[in-house]
Amino acid sequence: MSEFWQHLVDSFSPAQKLILKVCAVVIALGLSILGIDRFIVQPRQAPSTEPAAFDASSIRVERPLPKLDLGLDEQVRRTHRELEALRLEREHQVQKGHEGTQPDAPERDDPF
Repeated sequence: MSEFWQHLVDSFSPAQKLILKVCAVVIALGLSILGIDRFIVQPRQAPSTEPAAFDASSIRVERPLPKLDLGLDEQVRRTHRELEALRLEREHQVQKGHEGTQPDAPERDDPF
């Protein structure tokens, strides 16, 4: 078995050996960082039946949302009143036109 490893090591050039050593160091550092993160920063916790007293997910701020008043309600009411007035005026003109027309006269062609 040692002949195999010796032959394998001898088959690499010095530059390739340097690249492999650098890769090994980078991989070792990465695994060390992941191990620190897993076992020190985020240690395994036993499941508890009671929730933590102050946890970021357990804090809720409930307050009523402020009413956003852009004046649109008043504009809609005013527009509705104006349209209603125009409709009543139009109906009045139509009735006035029907009362004043003669039965023999043809009705006016009105696009509205």
